[in-house]
This record gives sequence, structure tokens and C-alpha cells, in this order.
Amino acid sequence: MSQSAFEKGPSQAGTRVRSRHGAGLIGESIGRTRDDGDGLMAQIRFPGQQPRFEMVEDLQPADVELDDREQVLAGEFASASHLCKRLTSVQLAGQANPAVSTRALTLIALTSHYVDLWEQVFELAFTDQRWSQPANPRLPQEFWQSLTSDWTRDCALRSDYARRMALVEIDVLVAQTLGLTLDELLLIYRVQFPVMQQYERHTWYDAHGRIVFINSKGLVGIGLPRKGARKEPPTTITLPDGSKKSGNHGCEDIRDLPDGTVIEQTVTDDTLPVGPHERTRRYTAPFTLANREDDYRTAWKFFGPGAVGTDAVSGAEPKEHEHDG
Repeated sequence: MSQSAFEKGPSQAGTRVRSRHGAGLIGESIGRTRDDGDGLMAQIRFPGQQPRFEMVEDLQPADVELDDREQVLAGEFASASHLCKRLTSVQLAGQANPAVSTRALTLIALTSHYVDLWEQVFELAFTDQRWSQPANPRLPQEFWQSLTSDWTRDCALRSDYARRMALVEIDVLVAQTLGLTLDELLLIYRVQFPVMQQYERHTWYDAHGRIVFINSKGLVGIGLPRKGARKEPPTTITLPDGSKKSGNHGCEDIRDLPDGTVIEQTVTDDTLPVGPHERTRRYTAPFTLANREDDYRTAWKFFGPGAVGTDAVSGAEPKEHEHDG
């Protein structure tokens, strides 16, 4: 069956489909579809899971053969479930890890309500931390060294991209503490977190780490729509040469604009106790997607035994290399 012909199938209850990203899992359509502007979605029931909506473009006919790697992943579904149980059952008491506690606290301590917690947990090892991607311009590279024992607003990670990276690094650090392998961590992610995979594949970030587009139905109003529409607030595009143009632009309209281009959009913000107020959002090119599996691999190497990030994990001072001579 061709993919174009197959796309009509998920609207029919009982159609068997295979996920392109869920380790080759085979599920069954329950006959419900929807299109919220991001593409056709079908509600699929996979074994042992609640029915969920999947992008039809991420599905394929169940009779499509898997390659060798996908067969291995599908066959190890039970193994992944076992590993998840290990994650929830292992006690980390007595295994204090400054790299984990620093990242967790800077994700949590967003307001002055966390002053007492910050002062209770803070230690000098927090300032020894480093990102596993020291050349990534979307990460605040001086953030860790700037932390202080007295909480300030700058003691919390605030950009979408930096907060995501802290979570990625926590995953790796905890997996290493539990004695998992990188392949086991990747397996858990591929098999157990299909919704997160879908978000990762479709979330765009600007040069400062702000989300430009995300297809999460739980984050309505974050970023721009996929495609421009008259019902959306207008945007103003300022190109590097200073020229401007206004209109209703979506992510697909702006993601290939030249570096340094600024997109502005004024919206009504009703998320604060003071009530609705006007707020201008700014997105700066270049725009990019992130790849969680690639980031896991990079962080694993960075924090592995004897690697660059090992001293940051333990809180020890970086060692100087001896040179023959």
C-alpha cells in the first residue's frame, strides 16, 4: 500500500498501523481523526497504552518490514519496561551529586518563594558546573559560574532551550548513577516517551533559546502558529538591513530567514494576577530544531568516567594535564 493511499486508512476503525518512531510498535486505529492546523492526526491504541493521537505522517502500514535496528528495539520493549521500573525503584539516598542537584534546583527556584530552599541546598560546587555543550550559543555559558549563595532572579534557568538542556543532562547523570548504559537510556526514551519524541521533532528555538513553535496542545499560545492566519496577532519582521514588513506570519514563513532577523508580535498576556496586558514577543534568527538523542550522546561522553565533565559532576577542581618534555 502506498503512503498516500494509506493516509486514508487511519480514519477507519481497526486499521493496523506501525509507528515510525515508537520502536516499530504496531497499534490499531479506533476511527477518530482531527486536524488542528498542524496536520492530520489519528487516534491509535498501542498495546498496554491508552489511546492517543498520532500525526498520520508518523505512521506507516503495519505490513512494512522493519530494518534490523528497529526489530531489535521492538523485541526489547519488555526490557525497556523493566529498565523503567529500575529507575523508579532505585534509592539515590547517600549518592549526592552536585551536578544533578544544581540542575534540579535551578529549574525549580524561579521565584523568591524558594529563597530558603536555595540557601539550604546551595554549595560552592554549584559554580563548578558546565554545560555538556560549551560551544552551543543558545546556552548561557556563564550561568553556573555566576551562581551565588544568596538567591536572585538570575539563579534560575529561564530560557526554554536552557531548561530543556538541563533536563537532558539530568537524564544522563541519573542514568549513569544507576549504572545504565547509553543504549539503555536511548531505548527507554524511544519506547516509553512517544509524545515527547513528537514534541522534540516539531519544536523550533530562536537564537536566544526561546520557543518559536511547538505542537503541544497543552502549551497553547506559546510561540507562533505553524502557518500564518488572519485570526492570529500580526507580526513585524525586521531584516538585518533594517527593512521591515508586516503581516500574519507563522513558523513556516520565518524559519529560513537570514541570521539576525527579528520577528516581533504583540499579544495579550493574561497569565499574571494583574490581569490582561499587552506584551511584545521577539524571536531572533537563526531558528533550529533540537535532537534529544544526539544531546544524550554528547552529554554521556561529557559526563562519562575520565571525561571533561567528570570534575563538574563531583565538584572537584579541573585537573591540569601534564605534558612530556
